[in-house]
Amino acid sequence: PALKDPRIGERRNALAAIELTADRTVASQLIEFMAQERQRWLNAPQEDRRGHLALIIRANAMLEGVSGIRSPLSTTSSANDVATALKRWTDWWQGEVRKMRP
Repeated sequence: PALKDPRIGERRNALAAIELTADRTVASQLIEFMAQERQRWLNAPQEDRRGHLALIIRANAMLEGVSGIRSPLSTTSSANDVATALKRWTDWWQGEVRKMRP
């Protein structure tokens, strides 16, 4: 629930708590978080955008660790770069879900 908190500090703390034990069970939550944070980032005033992008980068790195797939984002990533990474994670997770089905 804290990943959806309207306060950026609470979302940052939630990511930090998840980061220590991140595994595939949190992948869908991280992808959803990235999508929501991307929207916040796009809608934020210019002076607030860096904090949102930092959370996106952190969630992306956690997904890299969980999946073993590289999907680099940085502080200079564009909205298009983030959208591409988000699509990559969504596609990856859909493939993982298909593997789990009998």
